[in-house]
Amino acid sequence: MNSWKYIAPFLILLSVGIFSAAAQTTVARHVLASGAVNASGGNYVVHGTVGQPAIGPVKETQYAAFQGFWYESGNTSVDIERIPEAQAIGFDLTVHPNPAALHATATLHSTTTGTIQLRICDLLGRIYGAWTEEVDAPGVYRISIPLDGFPAGMYLLEASTSGYRTTRQLIKAR
Repeated sequence: MNSWKYIAPFLILLSVGIFSAAAQTTVARHVLASGAVNASGGNYVVHGTVGQPAIGPVKETQYAAFQGFWYESGNTSVDIERIPEAQAIGFDLTVHPNPAALHATATLHSTTTGTIQLRICDLLGRIYGAWTEEVDAPGVYRISIPLDGFPAGMYLLEASTSGYRTTRQLIKAR
């Protein structure tokens, strides 16, 4: 009788452990982890891992999804032609030298006419200088920017005209 006092709790704990283990959710044969798994059904195939987006194609007859975006099968881009910014918005802006210590030169390549406004500000938006340039004919315009009163750091040079805007980074060296 004394032995049942020790055996009974052991049997109860053992039976609770067996039944609770059977009630737990399990994954049969393979786990979605860094080893990946193929999951398929019907017209779709998904290659993926836990904690990551789908890796590889998810295909249907006409479309394939890569990283959650749908593309038409057989119609993929192999080359992207870059349109120069001067053609796209009417002007382009370059800054040299960059980094600069005492002064920099902003070069505007303009294909339009009108007023172009330049301003230089820090990354917090504080304006350090502003200029207005009248462009009366398409061409190249250069504006000298004095930097002697500016603390060393990174600045943004912004050019804007009639709804268009472009920004270039300028680094002020010591």
